[in-house]
Amino acid sequence: MAIKKNQNVFSAALKKAVDDFIAKSTGEFQQRDIIETLPQELKSGSAHRLGDDIEDIIEEDSSVLCLGFNQESFDNIYVVGKNFYREAQFCISPTQEEIEKEIIFPGDRFYPFLNQSLTPLDISLAPEDFNGKIKSRKTVSSLKDLRTYHSMIDHGFFLDFIGINDKKNLENQEPQPDEKYNPSVTMKVFDFSGYFKKFEFEKGDSILLKVKDWEKGFFSFSFLPGDEKQRHFAEIKDWCDRMDDALERVFEDSGHHGNAVEQMEQAFLIDPGLMKTPYVSISEFLRFSQKTELLDFHNVKSLLWRKGANPVEDCNLPESPNISLSAGTIDSLDAILQDCSIALQEHEIEAFMRDELFRDGNSVGNVLKRCLGEREGNIFYDEAQHAAFINFIEEMWEDVSERYDKTRDAKKGNLRFKVLKVFDSQNEFIRMLENERVKPEDLPKENVLEFSRLAELLSQTLRLLNSDGKDVESSLKNFEKGFEATESMNESLMQKIKDTLGIMKAKGNE
Repeated sequence: MAIKKNQNVFSAALKKAVDDFIAKSTGEFQQRDIIETLPQELKSGSAHRLGDDIEDIIEEDSSVLCLGFNQESFDNIYVVGKNFYREAQFCISPTQEEIEKEIIFPGDRFYPFLNQSLTPLDISLAPEDFNGKIKSRKTVSSLKDLRTYHSMIDHGFFLDFIGINDKKNLENQEPQPDEKYNPSVTMKVFDFSGYFKKFEFEKGDSILLKVKDWEKGFFSFSFLPGDEKQRHFAEIKDWCDRMDDALERVFEDSGHHGNAVEQMEQAFLIDPGLMKTPYVSISEFLRFSQKTELLDFHNVKSLLWRKGANPVEDCNLPESPNISLSAGTIDSLDAILQDCSIALQEHEIEAFMRDELFRDGNSVGNVLKRCLGEREGNIFYDEAQHAAFINFIEEMWEDVSERYDKTRDAKKGNLRFKVLKVFDSQNEFIRMLENERVKPEDLPKENVLEFSRLAELLSQTLRLLNSDGKDVESSLKNFEKGFEATESMNESLMQKIKDTLGIMKAKGNE
């Protein structure tokens, strides 16, 4: 009994000493740094393996982050969250719904910059460029719409978070909700009415946040206008590439273990420079990235993974009966497009459908021919995936046809036709490069970067043209004013890329 009592005393004393060291730490540290500060009786007063005991104490402390392994000392390198995230910066890009309601949902955008012991409801915000205070209020949204603002967190935590927002929300939850289950729930949000009015906030604008007190969940922020972000397109492209690279290392090191928030935290630990002056939000990164996507595993777990890949086989989760029908992905239309390397997104196909209806056509076959050319029968993994693709297309065609109003679409229809013409020329150009088997390293980087920026602009414009809302009219008017310049720039960029490749081929033949 005396031995056990002495061991308990030793363990308690060691834990207090390690906890004190962690609380006072101001930078990176290793086990040996802790051991050096221990009193002699803790260093030699036990037969326990001191290193393992310290390791166990550190692992139980959620405030400590592991930066990696030191090959020289054969020891992990640690840092406390409050030190690692101090003055860290990140972006939030409000959705159209938030701008219209003049709110910000305290959802998953604050992860992984939020202390794990806190919830988004514990966050406090202080504007650097506005005299007013940011208070909270309540809003009502549907359950499915809310998932947009909580897609990075696991489904169970999402439901729990809804419950702590308002106890009445728990009354609406069903044990096994079906597809039609979509109750209205009350959520606490940040009131940005005064702030949005001051800066005439619109889609494309963002707020740039800075971690001021990680332990208390205190953030400062300032306005980041959309035109300012556009001037930093090169930095945005570089940031997205670096984030893709960091996440690829996470995938290689950790596989499918953990969840999206933990994966994002690991990415920042790998490349802390990603937390300095970003001009893009995580949601925008996931839209821009050609390598990374966010997956929702059977309403259980959110996971970042390689775009178009299917990690289901590696996960200890029940396989979906839908997935087993095909060797390829059939989860959604966008997933199939990515899986089959079709350089289109769902909203772009919808634009082709609206254009077909605007020109008095009534054939989904014409839409498919414009989107896929002659490739339709050769791009799918198997008949099951092909059938799923056709089913998604037919459902979308039926939905778009029912909602379409040519009279209301008159102004947008003419512009959409012009945009799709340029959009088609870009896709044909890309297919030409693929057929010529041009190597990426042979392409002129600056021209390709500008070409990609233009492609994204066209894609986002098509998304706006699909919208029936009046709030997009000003953005479309500005785009239409500069359309001739956009069209000319597209032709010029394609010609410059062709000329560069022609010169390189000529040099190769000398």
